[in-house]
Amino acid sequence: MDTNTNTEEFEVNDLDAFRQKFSEIAARCRRHHIPEPTWRLVREESRAMEERWIGGTKFTVARRTRPVVEITVDRLRLAGGWSLLAVVEHLSPANIVRRVPGTSTEIPVEYRTASNSCDFCTHDRHRKETFVVVGDQGGFKRVGRQCLALHLGITPEAAIWSANWMPELRACGDEEEGGGFGGNRVSFSTLYFLTVAGWLIRTQGWTSQATARDLSCLSTAQVTQIYMEPAHKRPQGFEPLAAEDRDSALATRALAWIRGLELGTGLSDYEHNLRVACDSDWFPPQHSGIVASGLVAYQRHEAREAERRQQNAGVVAAYLGKPGDKLGRKLSKKDREAGAEMIPVPSARIVAMISMESQFGPSTLVKMVSDQGHVLVWKTSPGSLYVPLNGRNVQLVVGDRVQVVGTVKRTTVYRAEHQTELSRCTLTPLAAGGPLVEDLAQNPTRPA
Repeated sequence: MDTNTNTEEFEVNDLDAFRQKFSEIAARCRRHHIPEPTWRLVREESRAMEERWIGGTKFTVARRTRPVVEITVDRLRLAGGWSLLAVVEHLSPANIVRRVPGTSTEIPVEYRTASNSCDFCTHDRHRKETFVVVGDQGGFKRVGRQCLALHLGITPEAAIWSANWMPELRACGDEEEGGGFGGNRVSFSTLYFLTVAGWLIRTQGWTSQATARDLSCLSTAQVTQIYMEPAHKRPQGFEPLAAEDRDSALATRALAWIRGLELGTGLSDYEHNLRVACDSDWFPPQHSGIVASGLVAYQRHEAREAERRQQNAGVVAAYLGKPGDKLGRKLSKKDREAGAEMIPVPSARIVAMISMESQFGPSTLVKMVSDQGHVLVWKTSPGSLYVPLNGRNVQLVVGDRVQVVGTVKRTTVYRAEHQTELSRCTLTPLAAGGPLVEDLAQNPTRPA
């Protein structure tokens, strides 16, 4: 048997829009003198939106968190001990039956194909709708518009509205069209976002939000957000996503470092905000800029750690040549007249790669230490770090050993470290040692 009050739960997409719609519905219920519903927020539910593979790792890209509301409404009681149960819209070849909120009584299936006659007056008229009522002691009747107002004390308009307002309210729970990740309740996977951002930084360099505004281009964080969308939602011209295991490995290390920053222990404002933004496995899209910048902050941290290790690993306080000298290159007549010297090709290990910005666009600072302990630095575009090896073009990474051909641009002292800055370099991987060569030996089909 029905109770006097019934409840129903459903999800909503936009809580603010739901509140607005509910206020309009409640006001209209008051105007029609029918029971006014109430609502309350009961919980939030999250659902994964898309899953993708990068190498051997499966990621959940994003999730949508949606509030669940509970609607409470009293059954619509009419005169004579009747209650309104449903509105029947008569069509061909069958009827549409819309239940009135506030009642759970089973609607007889025969009303799906019943004629449009009225059980009160028994007159056979052409009716677009009839109304199903149920008695307090059981029993059902169909009522036409005129008899509804005459015998049961409710207008047809109020009865029709009582069956229509719940579908309107439920429309607030519909998904956005297009299948994208729009909406203010979407959150991104922190690890997956950093993985995609790491791939972009590795292949295209880093562009901060400030630089993007100055150059009227997209920042790295904005491009990463585009790649978080399903492939069919991305603008034309975007290359396919090609992140690799090394990108997810970098993201994992960076996230561990960020979460290792202790709040309240002398962090800068930036470090504090970065730590808080990356604290959860999910973050809202408006934090994309600071989350993406965490990779660059981690790369700089790695570079500082490499410098510290070098100070205890035989780095010499000397330069490899003077400005104008050639490493492994022939001297021109002009070079010789300027006093330049040719230096034998040095072997070195890459100890750091730092994404940077310049007036010419994204660049990478490559830091190397020669076998003799000289610190060599080279600023270049990310594309220059792809080199031929075993018949393929592959990208150099930290730890690779290379032969360095180039020109000494200047010599400087940075943080008490003697650095030889090079230009117009060519780096050739050595056959022994280094992650790149070792990885190719184990996996010759590894993507470049």
